[in-house]
Amino acid sequence: MLSLSNLTIAIEQHILAKDFAVTILPGAVVNFYGDNGVGKTSLLRTIAGLRAKHDGEIYVAETHQELCYVAHQNAVQENMTVAENLEFFAKINDTSLALGAAYKYFSLEELRHKKCRALSAGQQRLVALARLSLSSAKIWLLDEPFSNLDEHNRKKLEQLLTAKTADLGIIIMTAHSKLNFADIVNINLSDWQD
Repeated sequence: MLSLSNLTIAIEQHILAKDFAVTILPGAVVNFYGDNGVGKTSLLRTIAGLRAKHDGEIYVAETHQELCYVAHQNAVQENMTVAENLEFFAKINDTSLALGAAYKYFSLEELRHKKCRALSAGQQRLVALARLSLSSAKIWLLDEPFSNLDEHNRKKLEQLLTAKTADLGIIIMTAHSKLNFADIVNINLSDWQD
């Protein structure tokens, strides 16, 4: 379970969201959406512990090690190959046995030995999502996970997210608009602005 209570998110003195409150139970997928600048990324970074909250409480039933955050920027190591990126992540998550499935699911077999800097933005996004699939974390925080994906890979990601929630994982994501798949709950962050 993840609970946000009377949370206020601000950048410097500018309040992005005020008195925000929501409880997210295992098996849920929540999409925080809204225009640029409403605080979507700031909210995810605050939940992940990567930025300080202005006010309020964040309660995570799991430890912060149980969180996996995928930023809007893919954060792949561009000087490393696809295989080096995925193998490193699998090793620290003790999920090396799942590497073959991750390569296959995201159609990365033929790109294994390519440096990530030589990949398109969409291919780099697939590497980041393949890393996500190797995470054993209970809670996934995903900043605009569908960006740079074609329709085929959007469907694959939807299936991955649905499988995670079926396993009682929690998914919190951001987008610019409502999303429609599975039992997703859409929350407009603009409604929480001061």
